[in-house]
Amino acid sequence: FYLQSLLLSLSVQDCLGEIDDFKAVVDELLRLPALLVGAKQEFEGRAAELAQTIRAEDYHIFTSSGGSYAEAYYFGMCILEEMQWIRTRPVHAADFFHGTLELLEPRVSVFLLKGEDATRPLTERVERFSAEHTDRLRVIDAADFSLPGISPRVRSLISPIIHATVLERLAAHLEVQRDHPLTTRRYYRRVAY
Repeated sequence: FYLQSLLLSLSVQDCLGEIDDFKAVVDELLRLPALLVGAKQEFEGRAAELAQTIRAEDYHIFTSSGGSYAEAYYFGMCILEEMQWIRTRPVHAADFFHGTLELLEPRVSVFLLKGEDATRPLTERVERFSAEHTDRLRVIDAADFSLPGISPRVRSLISPIIHATVLERLAAHLEVQRDHPLTTRRYYRRVAY
């Protein structure tokens, strides 16, 4: 979804004459699906370990900035809360120091998705603060994944895609570790309109 949305947005920008490197960016993006398989493989061991570690934890703060915030919000709200019934608090890194910081203490789980865009310094600030106040800081940094042939320019656009790709593996492992299928809902029922 993120990749399709990015391509659509770039196409609109190209039609409006707002982007001058459209073809070069798209050429790189065409390599991305195969490279994302590699990112999943790189993250697989960590995903299994994280699922084992957090399977019984009942509360997580999810934070990020820039394009990756959408994935932090989605994973916290849709995967953990809706599909796994685990309480989360998605919070934008820009808002982290307006209340959320007061909740940090040992044993409070913080998931920080670090992107490679211009808002990275914001997440680095949250990372520094959180590391001093909780022993459960989990950083997933898009820059840690090797994507040969992808330029810094394009990497700055695809952090949410990288995060969505690797977090899918965490969701799959959590589903098994908690014996709770992602399709199970507590209050789901068909409603006739």
